[in-house]
Amino acid sequence: MGIYDTLYIQAGVSCCCSYAWTNEKEKSAESQLTAHIGKSIRFSSFNFPVEPAPTPASTMSIMSYNGSAIIAMKGKDCVAIASDLRFGQQLRTVTTDFPKVFEIEPHLWVGLPGLATDIETVLEKLKFLYNMYALKEGRKMSPKTFAAMLSNMLYERRFGPFFVEPIVAGLEGKDKKPFICSMDLIGCQTMPEDFVVSGTSEDQLYGKSL
Repeated sequence: MGIYDTLYIQAGVSCCCSYAWTNEKEKSAESQLTAHIGKSIRFSSFNFPVEPAPTPASTMSIMSYNGSAIIAMKGKDCVAIASDLRFGQQLRTVTTDFPKVFEIEPHLWVGLPGLATDIETVLEKLKFLYNMYALKEGRKMSPKTFAAMLSNMLYERRFGPFFVEPIVAGLEGKDKKPFICSMDLIGCQTMPEDFVVSGTSEDQLYGKSL
């Protein structure tokens, strides 16, 4: 018996072949493998079928498991934030009274699209941190400060993140300047000038066709 070897070929399909060299003639099979991608690879008494690569449709993001759609926008001295109320499991609707936008205080709201269990967990943590800030500082938290706090909280969990992509909307400062902010599940912030969307159907909220 000769030595054992393994070949890995990636060219639209993947193939993993384990075989033994028995003589010098069969060593030329290595150069022949690449010429037979897409069909069975045969040499000597060995047969190596090529396995098709997994399709993107076979995978699903955990962010879309429960489904969500949230949009926030600026107006003249005002902000608006809205969400759907559907709670589902993939294509199955369980209930239609599941809130995803929460009032932290009269001029500050947060939208939490994503995995339903993480929505509840993140909301409780935010309420706790907001109350601790109010007790320590003796004043209310501004929307910009709240967004920074939320971003830091998500980034702390970057290696085991909460599966939520929050939107913060509120009125900033004494002049009540509109403020909106979105972030990904590790807290990277985006502060657009007009509107922001998040959730499973964000492409449709942007106006893209199915």
